[in-house]
Amino acid sequence: MTNKSAVGYVRVSSSKQTEMSINEQKKRIKKYASDNQLDLKQIFEEVRSAKGGIRKQFAKMLVDVEAQAIIDICISNGKVLYYGT
Repeated sequence: MTNKSAVGYVRVSSSKQTEMSINEQKKRIKKYASDNQLDLKQIFEEVRSAKGGIRKQFAKMLVDVEAQAIIDICISNGKVLYYGT
């Protein structure tokens, strides 16, 4: 069985955020991808408030997803969310 390609996205509001660190979010995404047979190509990370305007890494992820025909996205910010077909 061929795994679907996927990317991940992790974010914290600031470098001082202590709950759900970038590393913890990455671990959750990697586990989710493994458990669901997703071929995790890359994890994009951002240290930026969602209120602070454009999230550059999120925007880059969307462009890369479209360019590479990746159809699954795993996002973690306290919980794993999944978007796919």
